[in-house]
Amino acid sequence: MDETITYRAPLFKNERTTVERVEKFISEHYFKGCNLRGRLYGQSYPVHVKHCGFGFDIVTFDEAVEALSIRGEEVDVGFKFGPTWTTHWFQVDISIPQNCSSEREIVLRCNPTCEALLWSADGEPIKGLSPDFGRTDLAISISTMEQRFYIEASCSERSGDGDGNALGPVKMDKLFELRRCELAEYNTTIYDLIVDFELLLEMSKMLPKEGARRYQALYTANDMINRLVVSNFSLDAQIECHLQAKRFFCQPNGASQITLYAIGNCHIDTAWLWRYRETRRKCSRSWSSTLRLMEKYKNMTFVVSQAQQLVWLKEFYPSLYEDMQHFAADGRIVAVGGAWVEMDGNLPSGESMIRQLLYGQREFKKFCGVFSEIFWLPDTFGYSAQLPQIMQHCGMQYFITQKMSWSIVNKFPHHSFRWVGIDGTHVIAHFPPNHYVSQITVKECMDSRDNFTDHGRSNIAMMLYGFGDGGGGPNEDMLERAERLTNCDGVPRVQHATPQEFFNELVKDAHNLCSWKGELYLELHNATYTTQARIKKMNRLLESILRDHEFLQSMSLLEFNCGKPLASQWQRLLLNQFHDVLPGSCIKEVVADAVEIYIVLLNELSADDGKELKWEGKNYETTEKWVINSCNWPRILFYNNRLLCLEPFSITLLNELELFNLPLNRDPLVSGDGVGFRLRNRYITASIDKMGRITKLLVHCLSETSSVKENFSAIPENSFANQFVIFDDVPLFWDAWDVMDYHMETREVIDSDSEAVLIRNTPLEACIRVEFAINGKSSLVQHISIFAHLPYLIFNVTVQWHESHKFLKVSYHDYSKVAFMSALLLISTWTRE
Repeated sequence: MDETITYRAPLFKNERTTVERVEKFISEHYFKGCNLRGRLYGQSYPVHVKHCGFGFDIVTFDEAVEALSIRGEEVDVGFKFGPTWTTHWFQVDISIPQNCSSEREIVLRCNPTCEALLWSADGEPIKGLSPDFGRTDLAISISTMEQRFYIEASCSERSGDGDGNALGPVKMDKLFELRRCELAEYNTTIYDLIVDFELLLEMSKMLPKEGARRYQALYTANDMINRLVVSNFSLDAQIECHLQAKRFFCQPNGASQITLYAIGNCHIDTAWLWRYRETRRKCSRSWSSTLRLMEKYKNMTFVVSQAQQLVWLKEFYPSLYEDMQHFAADGRIVAVGGAWVEMDGNLPSGESMIRQLLYGQREFKKFCGVFSEIFWLPDTFGYSAQLPQIMQHCGMQYFITQKMSWSIVNKFPHHSFRWVGIDGTHVIAHFPPNHYVSQITVKECMDSRDNFTDHGRSNIAMMLYGFGDGGGGPNEDMLERAERLTNCDGVPRVQHATPQEFFNELVKDAHNLCSWKGELYLELHNATYTTQARIKKMNRLLESILRDHEFLQSMSLLEFNCGKPLASQWQRLLLNQFHDVLPGSCIKEVVADAVEIYIVLLNELSADDGKELKWEGKNYETTEKWVINSCNWPRILFYNNRLLCLEPFSITLLNELELFNLPLNRDPLVSGDGVGFRLRNRYITASIDKMGRITKLLVHCLSETSSVKENFSAIPENSFANQFVIFDDVPLFWDAWDVMDYHMETREVIDSDSEAVLIRNTPLEACIRVEFAINGKSSLVQHISIFAHLPYLIFNVTVQWHESHKFLKVSYHDYSKVAFMSALLLISTWTRE
């Protein structure tokens, strides 16, 4: 092809009028009766539509077809249906008109104004209908004159159904409308020209004013308009203008231009502003549309990243799962991430993190025949310092996220780097320099280049394209833009690739990359460590219970489910560790679903507590009490006012446990003076006032030179520990997700009337109960306990909370002079200075 750029410059040098001329020429809203956009569709033809609603039930294809045949009602365009989260099916019968143009495609245009899936007459998912980004057309073969299709409409919007905004409470009375359902002639050449004009227009705005390329783009677009207008939009002029644009886009870049590796993705939150059950349908809508694109665009690649979603697809849409496997066999659909779901990066236990990868990798192996080497976690709220170690042990060498760009104070210094874990283990990490929902626009390409922080160390970056969060994935516009920007002077190169192909290139630059050791701390969404505390508590409880059950299985003591492993129970627990569920950043309906899963798991696992135990060939009565210590260190059990010794990794009959011999204090554990209490054992002495505040805390220790006890004061004079304070909780945007720094300026000490009562006092245990009101609406009850054998106090707090945009903290004395602190990690600790 002749790559010479040819155009006639506009008569006048007024950049603004020329730019606006191009804008109006392809506008969706202005002058559509005479511009290029208005010629995209030709003659339209009516179709026949029947409707059947199913309330909040999700029904199968066969059930829907049967119901439509029995009680389906004919409806017209403009028909309204709902409310929110209900399911509606439409039967669409079409007749190809005899007089339709053979030069144009015939498309079925459907816009139900909500999420929907188009089905064939024989029950195969065809593609999703996503009106919010223009995916409403299906090309129709004219070989069969009479055809039938079905539409499964979910009364939901792709990005949530909040009242007023997506993050608000769900508006349950929304109605949707069948806004369009018709056959129409479609001009593919006009579509190609629209994409050409859009890119030329964007380049004329985004490229530097100091260079000629910006004006070449604008003048080429202006000249194309003149040719089309003068020829009255003749087909010859359309073809010539498209070739003219193609010559412009084929003018190559210089060798130093960065290359963006374009990878299709469809970030589907397993639950967030929608429930788990809707995610199953989001997968079918998004991935069926992706397959239609991959059939047309042979260079396109696509990734899937959550094993749970593949399991759902295999169960509810088996033919779609098999179609995806065919593309996976060709290497064009790639399973990445290796995890059951895209989990939270800090809150699960280390065992849970490993199980995420264990069960995820097994499912990926079933899907595409290989394990993933790439840990893909683009949207999680921070990443534990121990993850590189876990990744390496699970066969993963590379890491991808984008979330660190959300930090609102400190900008993370790298996009490609070596991430070093707590033990020195490292993986190659890459943060795409834009986001994970790119649309491959000129602006996004330029931003990726300009944002990239590792120029000179590497000359490649990822571009993850496709609508996401609520699903959707790539669309035709993105693929067309990628094709034109393969090597277009002035814009970063765009090259289709798989994630593995990207990392194969990046490792060649590994010797140039910087290192980052330790956690990847996100400076945002910090409130998610405490929001929805019930979810977090039940998660940790079930992690512990599953550990104990597997410990018993490993000791051949408990015949659980006839010896079957706990995979099902683990996988349901792992599901609830998704990065918007366990953190609590989801709608209340998802919280209810998660709690229901927890309760079912607790019931299942509790049902096995009374099963027969076997040990060394003997059967033991289930009425006998057994004590389990699944830890690898000895423990002391406080039971019925006795201290009992537990050996590491032991299972012992309760009546066979040995007593723990503890030197008791001569003084009682508790004493009172009318205004407070003193709790004392051989390790500590704590003075407690009527508000439950610790006014003095002495730590007893032996001197290095003698056996005389010395007292170390852990609280400075005139300071308090265990003091409750209340703060304003009004973030910048993400309500109940974020804790902003300015909240510290609103600190208010709770100093209401209170009562401290001694409720238990024995030689081995003493307990004080403190109760007080908060702001006249909320209340707090705290139990403060001391045990003779423990070198610390135990606090148990119950709060009845009826505040709005307030949060409660328990405060200790000023730690500003402390040089460092150690915090619990997944299976270790991490020191922060």
